[in-house]
Amino acid sequence: MRVLAARRPEHAALRHRAKTTLIAMQAQPQVKTVESFDDLCALVAARPNVFVRYSRGPDIDGGSVSIDYESGLTLPGLSANPLHPEAWWTRPVDDWVARQVCRYVHLRDETADHQVGWVLTGTLVGRGPDNEPLLDAIAPVAVLADAVVDQAKRHYGAHFDVGRTSESAPRRAFRRRRRA
Repeated sequence: MRVLAARRPEHAALRHRAKTTLIAMQAQPQVKTVESFDDLCALVAARPNVFVRYSRGPDIDGGSVSIDYESGLTLPGLSANPLHPEAWWTRPVDDWVARQVCRYVHLRDETADHQVGWVLTGTLVGRGPDNEPLLDAIAPVAVLADAVVDQAKRHYGAHFDVGRTSESAPRRAFRRRRRA
């Protein structure tokens, strides 16, 4: 990261942003652990604009930003997934939460360094290459117990056709919207 910072002028702003993020995190009290999927859904209902992230944890992420590994570019914030459903979502909130918790769970399950799921808030500063929100001035809210992730996986598997894509779905005619 230091080599990149020396060669690219835009990294000065990222260093400032990372410093701001670190200060915001240092002001936070000890984060709690969410012990059940139901408790996570209650947290989402009580606190809109919370996100989930998989990493080595809030203490390690303090003062850092995400990197797009394919391009090598440093992103302007930490990547995370929204836990509060979009306005168009008509299914139950717990379906959305389970899906979002499972979206990048492979980072927890398939990496050698111990990664945890954790809930955070922050200021939206952009979108990453997968259109995921990028957050600055983050504030950790909670760490997810392993049981929460396991319960979310079971819920996701029971309520969704996991792995189904547009290529695997049966072809059907799309409805055209009527113009007003």
